[in-house]
Order: sequence, then structure tokens, then C-alpha cells
Amino acid sequence: MVSPKTKPKASKRAGYGAGKRPIKLHGSPKARRTLSAATKRVLAYCADVYPTAGAKRLGVSVDQLRAMRAGYQLTLPVLLKMVRVGGFDPISVIRGPTIRKLPAKRSTRGAQPRFVYARMRKIAWANPGLEWARKTGLSSVGVYRLRYGTLAKVKLVTILSFCEAGPSLEDILFGG
Repeated sequence: MVSPKTKPKASKRAGYGAGKRPIKLHGSPKARRTLSAATKRVLAYCADVYPTAGAKRLGVSVDQLRAMRAGYQLTLPVLLKMVRVGGFDPISVIRGPTIRKLPAKRSTRGAQPRFVYARMRKIAWANPGLEWARKTGLSSVGVYRLRYGTLAKVKLVTILSFCEAGPSLEDILFGG
């Protein structure tokens, strides 16, 4: 019998985190590693200058660069701003050893958050939800929320997890 003054152990408690099943992380481990490497690559690109000059070099705001320097990871709006304003190639930012610029004739009109979210919803409907969950490492609830548009925003780690499972990053960001 448990006395009313003591709290039961975590394994005895009911509810979320009660020790019955492990907590599912967002995205696959490879996608999380890729995202942290991309963040380090962006920070290394502007490490030798002040935040204002580095933000101008990348095409992002100073606050976004300071957040990355404080430990936050690269986000989708920051990446898309780097593509649209700075003219950087998103493939080289995410995967390449160095950061390259896009060719001058490459259109970045499709690299807007609302278009990327719509393309992700369309891709989420392409296969059954449990199959996407198995392939991407996301939870099945997350895939269904992505399908029905109840997610406010799509995270970059979600996009990278989907890229491992099938569609290319260029198709998702630019529309292919």
C-alpha cells in the first residue's frame, strides 16, 4: 500500500511516460545528425565575422543567426530565407561539405514556406500513414497530423526524414 504522502515510482504511475513504452523522437537519427551538421556548416560559414555581417552574408536576420549561435538548430524558415535572399543552394547547405550559391538563372519562387508545407502534405498522402511512419522514423500520429494540416509548421527534420524515405530535397523545396 502506498501512503498518500509518497509518490509512486515512475514505473508504477499511469499515463504518459509511465515506463510502458519508449518515447519516440522526431525523425530518424540520420536526419537529426544531418540537421546538426548543417547547422554547424552554416555557423562555420560566418564564424569569423560579427553577427550583423554574418547575417548579411547569409541573407537572414541577426536574431536568427544569434539563435543558431546560442544552440538552436537550423530551421526551415531560415533555410528558405538563405535560399531566397542569400541565393544559397539548399542541397549544399544540408549535405555538402561546403556552402555554394545557386546558379543565377535558377528560380527560387517555389521556395516559400506555404508551398513547401503544401508539397509535404501532398507527399504524406502518397503512401499509407503507417508505411511513412516506418520509413521515416516519425510517429504515425505525426504523419496523420501532417496529412490533415493540423500541424502549424513542418520542421526541417521532418522534411529530411521524408527525403531519406523517397522524395528528393530539391523536389520538396523547389517543386519538381
